Amino acid sequence: VEHESHEYSIDFENDEAFVADIPGFDATDKYLMRWRGHFTAEAQGYYSFSTTSDDGSMLYIDGNVVVDNDGLHGPQRREGIVTLSPGQHSIVITFFENSGGAQLQVTVTPPNGDEQVLGGDMLSNPFGCGDDTGVTVGANERCAIDFCEDARDCPQCASGFSCVAPAGRPCAGTCFGTCVAEQGPG
Repeated sequence: VEHESHEYSIDFENDEAFVADIPGFDATDKYLMRWRGHFTAEAQGYYSFSTTSDDGSMLYIDGNVVVDNDGLHGPQRREGIVTLSPGQHSIVITFFENSGGAQLQVTVTPPNGDEQVLGGDMLSNPFGCGDDTGVTVGANERCAIDFCEDARDCPQCASGFSCVAPAGRPCAGTCFGTCVAEQGPG
């Protein structure tokens, strides 16, 4: 089940909160969720991001892991710090639930600012297709090759990676591959 936009803060305190967010979604166990879009940095500096989750969660900025809170566990908080320039940066948040309760809260603390739940005007979803306006993904992630007709699903590889089609499958029009590290000289 998917929906095109998420209008609220990423703050789910239990199973029912996840179910209420997506029409047609009713799972309370064994599921995975992914949010992707852009985070708007208002100023240059250090940004602290955190996830508090039950079970695992990850947060990527511009294709790089900033918060690694993966694994099977009860409510657990992990945070990471990244230096950002002003403007938009791709953001991907993943979460999975595997038995027991579910919880996810994502926060950000801007330079010289207060911690706040991630959402609202801080996030946008300007996905493009076949160009640099799509979400940026890293090593071994799914990526789009060539023109892409589905504006919600056009991930592009981060710098230093190339999107490679599966062996033996030529790309005609839209197809998807995997981000692999580019080979250096020698």
